[in-house]
Amino acid sequence: MCGVAGLVNFDRDLGAESVSAVLRMIDAEVHRGPDDWGILLPDFILNDPNLTGLLQSYDRRHIRTYPGAPGRPFAVLGARRLSILDLSVAGRMPMGTADGKVWITYNGEIYNFCELRNELCARGYTFNSGTDTEVILNGYLEWGTDVVTHLRGMFAFGIWDCRTRPALFLAKDRFGIKPLYWIRERGSVIFASEVRSCLASSLVERNCEPRALRGFLTLGSVPTPWTTIRYLYSLPAAHTLSIDDRSYSIPAPRRYWDVPSVSSTRMSLEDSIAKTKALLDDSLRHHLVSDVPLGVFLSGGMDSSIITKLAAKYSASQLTTITASFEDELLSEGKKAAELAANLGTRHINVHLDHRDFTENLDRIVQSMDQPSVDGVNTYFVAKAAYESGLKVVLSGLGGDEIFWGYSHFKRMNYLSILSRPPLRTAAAILGDFANKAGRARLGKLKFLRLDGIIGPYCVLRGLFTPSEVRDLLDCDGPFPLEDLKPQQFTAETLGRLEIELYLQNQLLRDTDVFSMAHSVEVRVPFLDHLLVEHVCSVPGAYKLSRNIQKPLLARSASDGNATASLVSKKGFTLPMHTWLRNTPTVMEVIDKSPLDLRASRKLASEFKAGRSHWSRLWAAFVISASTDQRLLADFASDGQRRKILFLASDLYSSVGGIQAFNRNLARALVEATPSLDLTIISLNDRDTVSDRFVRGRANFIACRGHRFPAAYFGLRAAAETFRMKPDLVIAGHMSFSAIAFFLKLCSGRNWVLVAHGVESWNPKNYQKYLASKAAGVLAVSNYTASRIIAWGVNQRLITRLPNTVDGEVFREIREKRNGPRPVIITTARIDEVYKGISTVIRALAKIKTIYPEVKYRIVGPSRDITPLSKLARTCGVERHVEFVGQLTDSELPLALNSADLFVMPSAGEGFGIVFLEAMACGIPVIAGNKDGSVEALLNGQLGRLVDPNDEGALVTAVLEAIGGGDRHLDSQYVRRRVIDAYGFDRFRNRVSGFLNSLGSWRE
Repeated sequence: MCGVAGLVNFDRDLGAESVSAVLRMIDAEVHRGPDDWGILLPDFILNDPNLTGLLQSYDRRHIRTYPGAPGRPFAVLGARRLSILDLSVAGRMPMGTADGKVWITYNGEIYNFCELRNELCARGYTFNSGTDTEVILNGYLEWGTDVVTHLRGMFAFGIWDCRTRPALFLAKDRFGIKPLYWIRERGSVIFASEVRSCLASSLVERNCEPRALRGFLTLGSVPTPWTTIRYLYSLPAAHTLSIDDRSYSIPAPRRYWDVPSVSSTRMSLEDSIAKTKALLDDSLRHHLVSDVPLGVFLSGGMDSSIITKLAAKYSASQLTTITASFEDELLSEGKKAAELAANLGTRHINVHLDHRDFTENLDRIVQSMDQPSVDGVNTYFVAKAAYESGLKVVLSGLGGDEIFWGYSHFKRMNYLSILSRPPLRTAAAILGDFANKAGRARLGKLKFLRLDGIIGPYCVLRGLFTPSEVRDLLDCDGPFPLEDLKPQQFTAETLGRLEIELYLQNQLLRDTDVFSMAHSVEVRVPFLDHLLVEHVCSVPGAYKLSRNIQKPLLARSASDGNATASLVSKKGFTLPMHTWLRNTPTVMEVIDKSPLDLRASRKLASEFKAGRSHWSRLWAAFVISASTDQRLLADFASDGQRRKILFLASDLYSSVGGIQAFNRNLARALVEATPSLDLTIISLNDRDTVSDRFVRGRANFIACRGHRFPAAYFGLRAAAETFRMKPDLVIAGHMSFSAIAFFLKLCSGRNWVLVAHGVESWNPKNYQKYLASKAAGVLAVSNYTASRIIAWGVNQRLITRLPNTVDGEVFREIREKRNGPRPVIITTARIDEVYKGISTVIRALAKIKTIYPEVKYRIVGPSRDITPLSKLARTCGVERHVEFVGQLTDSELPLALNSADLFVMPSAGEGFGIVFLEAMACGIPVIAGNKDGSVEALLNGQLGRLVDPNDEGALVTAVLEAIGGGDRHLDSQYVRRRVIDAYGFDRFRNRVSGFLNSLGSWRE
């Protein structure tokens, strides 16, 4: 078990700062691996004079290098090691291949590493250690990224492969037993085993992520992939992530395994029991592989008792069992655990806990969390006892209830399944409203049925705070961050899958990892062997449910077919938290200083004191407050003004274009500039939910295109949402929505602003000109558009320039360009729009090809009919030089731009031209027209060439000079730097924030 950390520079030459950052990261993970450490860096960086002084105090035997080259992406990897297999220095990480071109930093245990090692030896691989780390490394050389499908165990690792194109490969085990966090920001990728480690790099900004807090308050844990830090993600279970210079723009985690469904081939109950027993035995034998002594967490319940019995059966040495007990006999299972330990002859340690233990360790408990949680305190104490007894490895019965359906709510599924169907769902939610007001907390959880899809009924079972309570505590509203889980009916099988993907991954396993590793103890979970899980999940649900027997399939498998009483009775490993919290004044004091809404926090505390609220709700508020005090959470305190915006948009995702990109960026800027914002987006032409990671879970999104009369539905929903949410501001995202926004103003008194783009602003109807003058403000994408609006008679003081933006993380210069015919000219546009000037470029191509016979002109974008332009190309004799590429995906577009030598679009009616920004951010020289908003995009010619769109000769001259020229505005780094400074997203977000602040309270 270890801690991993790494930093890969793609566009950011940090030099010695990279090494310093990774050293800080592994120092922050010393508790995860106190036995050894190591760091890997490229050899050329050793020449950095700043590095010499930095490394003077470090043992050079822990520093390894690989052959790198300036100007190419490079990595710095770090590792902290808790030695369990091959305790010698041969197991030191990062570990590399003999040629030094592939390196790994790894956290976990691979239980089939011996079998894999033998297989790889048979294929000609040699080994220099007895570690599973080297098995993964050689397995990667043999199977590539598919190595994860061969691994049986728990793991989180990063591999740096610089054999050809340098690439980072991150991977996480099938259930998320081991954590792995990553962030892509400002030209670098940073990853680590803990969020606090990423923050220790000092390269990650501490911006709050509201989705994490809403998810935590709703379910008691932060839902994957979010973390409490904006842009810092948890890699989901059973996913890998490959990032190289090309895929950096749009990194996309890939799932390699999924929880199986019930098999269509029905296995008999007897065969299912026999196979379960065989797989469970096999899992235990594999989980006992270790070069250090092992122990077992024994709570006295069924799951830990079975693990203990099997471990004692197969262990070659005496086991140590650890149990926590306390005064409350209704909760404590210490006596039962002691009896079982005596029968099995284990070395038994009973940790007797009382209120004093809790208060003395309270600060350390919060510090150990890494991410907020309402669970895991029990693991903290038993892991502490394991460490103090000299153990490094402990087995746990974790996962048994999720895999074998051990929770009582599995037996109530029929009732909840019926309630979750319309129209009973609405009625039940209303009943929950009344029950909540009457102080009937348990029945009040039916309010969760207002959440869409399967997440609603799931929250009835697992939910902590209802959406309205979350809104009051955070002083802001928004959708539940996992509302996109909307497919199938809510059945027992669906519940089992959610328990694995949400409760097990986000709470139980995460808590177990951080609290055990806080004491440098590795916890293994034999029930989560994927071969066992695949079998158990594939058998009929009836085998796993019984009125009289808890977890009948497991009980019968562990007792030769008959479930005995000793395996049925279970209390669970639960601490007397209610009593402890009531007797800890510090908790109330911390909550009283909470960044949560003061009135809502005090109400929560009074309900707890009166016995009307479960302890976990108060503990959640305390965790947030204490974590903020300890700077484990970014500050998110509201300023007391809950702001609400209704955004009326044409579309964001259904098509491509400048307006769509602007709308997406505006939505993102709104939620980031105002973290406590309640944003509702009504989109006329979109069909689906939010598809981008920045806005998903931050805004209520209403798509209208799927309805029979979308325009009518759009207007009705706009009116309904205005009266429901009472927005402080309505944004009319298109000129055609000005009438709706003005009508809403008349009916509700809500202020509204207009967004003016390009073509739609050239010749508006007279009533639209009038309505624009009645808006509280007008956002014009360019001075060119603003001048047209002023000509209507709109007061200039109402107009604010908000130019388009470009995300420099997506559109960037790729160092290794594609090979092929040169030169390549490219245009990205809606091909049917004549004013884009594509026909002018085609005509000019006839002269350009006389100088450059291999010239290619790639036209990228959607089109209803390319026939006219194809015919023009034939007429001009350039048909073989023109390529109609069609519409590209978000990940393909940056690659297409980087394949070109020159971007040309001599438009004559462009409002601004986001496509110019995208090309320049990729370091591509640009030629644009000088008659429209393109002039501003190119900063009046500072960033590119401006030509008369009607002068074909001028265009030819400009293209020929650009292809062979070397002006400073054709220097790629200069162009990129200037365009990001002027139009980068940070600048755009600040402009949006400034505009909102200029409106004061937004209300009249």
